[in-house]
Amino acid sequence: MLNFEEFIPIIKKYNGLISVEAEFGDGTTFIIYLPAGNGDG
Repeated sequence: MLNFEEFIPIIKKYNGLISVEAEFGDGTTFIIYLPAGNGDG
């Protein structure tokens, strides 16, 4: 399993984004957005 620090270079490589939502008492949610592929790779 990858830790968060290992995900960052992968997300950057594929021009993705990370959304972080934190709510006291509810924890933290990380949403990772990656562009859709065109099936060529």
